[in-house]
Formats: sequence, structure tokens, C-alpha cells
Amino acid sequence: MKNLIEIFVHRLEVPLALIFALLVSATFYYRSSRREIAHTEAMQEHAEAQIQRERLFAEQQRDFYLALSELNQFIVRHPDPDQLFAETCRIIIAYTGLLFAWIGRVEASGDIHVLAFSEKRPLGIDWLHCLFTADPSRPEGQGSAGRAVRSGHIEITDDLTHDARFTPWHAMHKAAGTQSAAALPIRTKKGIVAILALGSEQLSLFSPPLVSLLEGLTQDLAFSLEDTEREQQLIHQARHDALTGLDNRAQFRQKLEEALARPPQQQSGFAIAMLDLDGFKGINDQFGHIVGDELLRRIAERIRTTLPPGTTTARLGGDEFGLILSPIDAPADVMSALDAMRMALEDPFVAVGHEQLTVAASCGVSLFPSDGTQADDLIRRADLALYEAKRLGKNVHRFFTPALEERLLNQHKVQFEFATALRDRVLALHFQPQVEIATGRLRSFEALLRWPRPDGRLWAPGEYFPVIEQDAELMRRLDLFVVEQACHAILYLAEQGIKVPVAVNIHSRHLLHPDFLKDLQSAMTGGPEVRHLLEIEITETSELSDLAHAGAILEECRALGIAVALDDFGTGYASLTYLQQLPCDILKIDKTFVGDMGEDPRDFAIVSGILTAARVLHLVTVAEGVEELEQGLLLRDLGCQFAQGYVISRPLPLNAVAPWARGWRAPDLWTQTAPGTTTATNAWLARAHHKKRIRAVIETLRRDCPPTPVDALAVDACPLHHELRALGPSPLETLHARIHHLMTEAMREYAEDTQAGVVTLMELQAAENELEALLLKALTEPGHLTIGL
Repeated sequence: MKNLIEIFVHRLEVPLALIFALLVSATFYYRSSRREIAHTEAMQEHAEAQIQRERLFAEQQRDFYLALSELNQFIVRHPDPDQLFAETCRIIIAYTGLLFAWIGRVEASGDIHVLAFSEKRPLGIDWLHCLFTADPSRPEGQGSAGRAVRSGHIEITDDLTHDARFTPWHAMHKAAGTQSAAALPIRTKKGIVAILALGSEQLSLFSPPLVSLLEGLTQDLAFSLEDTEREQQLIHQARHDALTGLDNRAQFRQKLEEALARPPQQQSGFAIAMLDLDGFKGINDQFGHIVGDELLRRIAERIRTTLPPGTTTARLGGDEFGLILSPIDAPADVMSALDAMRMALEDPFVAVGHEQLTVAASCGVSLFPSDGTQADDLIRRADLALYEAKRLGKNVHRFFTPALEERLLNQHKVQFEFATALRDRVLALHFQPQVEIATGRLRSFEALLRWPRPDGRLWAPGEYFPVIEQDAELMRRLDLFVVEQACHAILYLAEQGIKVPVAVNIHSRHLLHPDFLKDLQSAMTGGPEVRHLLEIEITETSELSDLAHAGAILEECRALGIAVALDDFGTGYASLTYLQQLPCDILKIDKTFVGDMGEDPRDFAIVSGILTAARVLHLVTVAEGVEELEQGLLLRDLGCQFAQGYVISRPLPLNAVAPWARGWRAPDLWTQTAPGTTTATNAWLARAHHKKRIRAVIETLRRDCPPTPVDALAVDACPLHHELRALGPSPLETLHARIHHLMTEAMREYAEDTQAGVVTLMELQAAENELEALLLKALTEPGHLTIGL
């Protein structure tokens, strides 16, 4: 520097002062530049750090946006909650670089149960068993998750290591390297249902912009949960019965299809059971739908809880239920389950007002694979078995059999063919006369339906009626047809000079139909004279569900001039109740009693009792099925007024009625025999006891039955012996004693050797025929029973 100054001073002649001034200025500027450069460099470093932070934040935002984007793409597929939570945790960790993420369900108790989690690296934390809670009184309730549940807002911890509220988990997070954490509530319309918890290895990571993104994430999760819940509700409604909560018909069918679609190595036997409640309709009608619906709910619950675990229980509609019982190794397994259910249903249900209600269930069962391997076949065959169970008296279980299917298919065929015959009006009426026993006077005709068949036969109602009466509308149309044809017959017979009533059978279902009277009047033709010659018969073998209503309808029929007969009396449903509550003019005794009354003392007593009741009630009495003259004579002596049966005439086509009427003559045995005495009646009854005993012995010898004790065959044990002895010695008494001796001998021989007794049997039958002829003569000829033979 000294040399430089000397050059400036001596050689260049620059003043020293000027040189000094320049040096001072240069020094000042040099020092200022250094400070500016340092300041500039510091500012540049700060800017670069800020740029780095902004770049990192932008990358974080980008990562969170990418996570949100992928998560939204997953949400639109409507995953279930478990899938949604698991995938949310996975996506957050995969895109954001956070240390961990977990989602927990908030229970009603306040406890938070972790359902799904994901980690940046294995942290050695058993998240599924970690204890979190919203209870502020517990240490585990002070963490960010518990605070988020209580506050309903996001809870952030910038420095977890120095936050005393995390004391229960300090060791766990220290080992994992957690520096900051956040907990976000997931809120739906039901409230806070879950918590999303996040952890980071950075301090103060969860800045407001990131928090805003995370809140958007929780809103998306909440919307997805609500959409999933709504979808699940719709699916549940589509697959379940709204009243009982059981599977509906569609879900029942789907589960059956799934069971059938399993690979053979995974399949096991199972049963399809169709249930129909017995007696529910009456309860529903009597107490109303509110009680009926509540009863159905309780029945469904009792069925569901009684049957074995794994059983599919469905309400198929109304009071019908379907079951899939699996696995089933044998029919006995099904019977055991159904018997348990039946016993459970036997306990009464207490309804409103403490009314005890009782229902039962009929059930039809088909088995896989023996009864079919297709859903339609198994359901149809279980229905066929249910139909059979209902037919056999209800509250029973029936299994499908091929024979049952064949029979029911034939029945459906018959029903279709009958409906076609009715439509085409190929059915015909035949007419069977009813006559007064004492005089032979023609009283009326009963119109009996006949169905011409392709083979030339005429089918009587007994061959098809049990099939067609299941169809109420078909029975209604049939009744209208019969009434219409009967009215035409009345007019036709009147032209032939025969003015007597014609009786038609009316089915109970049609009688209770709201339009019955309108139907009856529309079918009647010919004016008042026809109405007064028309009789309607209510068959007692079909149930009348509402006797009061039926009684009112019959009274209106009588007001129109139509007589009412109670048909088939003594069989079917509640004979005495019908007689008490239904207005009627005529009582018809069923042929099942009439046919055996001369040989079965019980039938004799029943017929005698019916006739006594009818006489007290001033009813006209008609005995059906009279096939022997002696039956008519006995009925006359018991007080029966009219008879109907083959001994008088078979049912006749309309064009044969008038010729028969012109040629009809009453049997002399009825008209020329004096009415019997009490002694004669007692003898008839004793004869019935005797013939029953004879018949039992003959059946024993012919069919290899166990032998009858000989003490029961003693002559003194027979009522006929006492009746004959009271009349004094006679050939009848002697012959009767010989018959009992033969019966005893035949039974002794039979007891020793089943091949023995044949010769004795022939001798016994000959002696019995002789006794029958002598006894009949004694009963029908005046004075014989009083003077002896």
C-alpha cells in the first residue's frame, strides 16, 4: 500500500490529502458492501427455506388430495363400513406418509373400539385391543380421540411427547416415534359414530389447511356411511318382512338357491318346510288386524327362537311361513324340530285385554336331495305335503311322497276337467224320489249331480266333490247351475202333472257368500210357484264358519217360500249345534246310520235319538240310503216319515221321472203291516245286537283274526235271547240257542287250528239265514211277537 501511495504522490503528483480522502471512501464502501452481501445472503437463505417449506406443504396437500381422490373413487362403489374403514386407513398411509391411521366405532357406553388401522412401518402396537374412551373421568378419556367425541370437533396435539393428557400411551408413542396427533369425529344423522385418529413423526404437522382437508375427508366418510346405511335399509326391506323382521319370500328363495348351488363336497341334506297357521283367520276377524299383527310378530319370534340355530325362517305372506332346516341327516331330525315348534305354539298367547289366544300350525315337508334338486320342485312338493296336512285335519306334519304328488296331480286334473264340463254345460241332474213310508205317497225329489265321463260312466259327487269343493268360486258357479236346472225340472214335471218339491244341495261356502241371496234369486226362473217347490239342503259334512250369519240367510230363504233341509244329519260338524242354531224344516238322517241300524245297536240308538229330537222340534224326517224293505219298516216303527234310497228308486234322468211316478207302487210290507209295538221295537234292537255278534264271528274265521272269547258268545249274553224268552217257548228261541252253540264250537275249533271251523261256519250261516227269515216274519206279521210261534 505504501509503495502505491508513493507512486501516486511522486510520480503522478497527486495530492496526499486527495489520496487520503479516496482511501477513506474506499474503506467505507467496502465495509458497507460486506454488510449488504451478508444481509442479502441471509434473506436468500430464509427465502429458500420458506420455498422448501411451501414445497413440502404443497407436496403434503397434493398427497392428501390424491388420497381424497382415490378414497372418493372407492366410496362410489358403496362399500360396507368394514371395507370403507380399512381402505381409508390404507389410502391415508400410502399417500400421506403419516405414521399411523386408525378408525374406531363409538359405542353407546362411550368406549371407542378400533375397527381398522394402517401403519407406515410395523410399530408393534396392538391397535385392536387399545383402550380408548370418551369418558372424561378415566385417564384413557383425556386423549385426542376421547376429547373429539365430547367436543364434536377435531382435536390436535402438536407435541405429543410433552402433553400430559397422553400419559396412558406415552411409552407406546415414544417407541413408535409419534410427535403429533389428530383425532377427527365422523358425524352422521345419528350423531358421532366413529373417530379417525392420525399420528405423525413431525411436530405440529396438522396445520389449518391440512385440517380443512381432513375435515372434508371425514364428511365424505360420513356421507358414505349414511348412503350405505340407506342402501342396507332398502336391501333389508327388499329381503325381509316388514311386520315380523323375518326373511321374505324373495330372500327365502335366494337362500334356497344358494344352498342348492354349493359344490357337491360342501352340500348336506336339508329340508324345506311350509307352515300354515290353523285358526289365525278367525282370531284376526274377531279381534281385528292390530291384534292379528301383534300375534303374527310373537308367533314369528317363537318359531324363530324354537328352531335349531342356522334355520332359515321366512314369512311368505299372510299366515304362511317357510323354513330351511339344515343340516338334516334323516326325517327324524325334521320331526324333532317341528315337534318342538308345535309344542311352543301350544302355549297360549296373551292378547290385549288378557285374552288368551291359541293357534296351531300345519306343515308340509320336502327333503333335499331325495325329493328334488331344484328350488321349484322342492317348494312345490312341500306345498303339496302342506295341502295334505290341512286336508287330514290340521295341526299335523306331512312329508312329501311320490304317491301324494300323483294323487294331487290327478285331483288338479279332475278339477280342471270339471270346470270345463260346467262351462260347457255337459253336467246333468238326476232325481231320486222321497216317499212317505206308511202310504207310499211321493213327497219330493232330490236333484243329484251327475258328470258324464268319456268312458260312458256317470260320476256321482262322491267321486269328485272332495276335489272341487276346495275352489269356492267353482262351487258358487256349480250351485247356480244346479238351482237353474232344478227350476227347469220343476216346470217340466208340472207339465207332466207332477207338482212336488225338488231339493238342491247348497255348499256352505256359497251360503255364506255376500251375494248368495242375489245369486239364488237370479238363478230361479218360473215365478212364485217355482220358489214354493224349491228346497235347499245344507250338507252337514261341510263346515259353516259363521252359524249366526248362516241362520239369518236361511230365514230369508224361508221368507221367500223356500223350504230348508239339514242334510247328512249326524255326520260331520256339530250336529246338535246346527240343529239348535239353524232354522230348518226337514231333517235328513245320513245313510251311514240307516244302512247298519238293523245290525248295529249303536246306529239303531242314534237313529232313534235323532227321530225323537225331530219329533219334539216338529221337523219333517227323511231317512237316506234305505236299500231294504225291512229298513223302511223299522224306520216307520221308530217314527220316521219319509224314506229315500235304492229300495224305492235309483236316481233317474229327468225324462224317466214321470214314467217312474206313474208306475210307482208302495211295498205291501210298508202299507199293509200294522205299526209295531214297543215289544217289536225292542226285538229289532235285540236283533241288531245279535247280527253284530254273528258278523264278528264270521269275520274272525274268514280273516284269521284273534279268536273271540267263548264266554262272550254264550246265549245268555245276547239281548235277543232275553226278548225271545219273554215271549215264551218258540222255534225262534230254540234256533237262536243252536246258533250260539255253533258260534262257540266254531271259535273253539278255530282257536285250536286256524283251518278248522269251516264246516261249522257253513252250518252257522244256514242256521242264521233261517233265524232271520222267521224273525222277520214275526216282526212284520201282526200278532206273531205277542202270541209266539
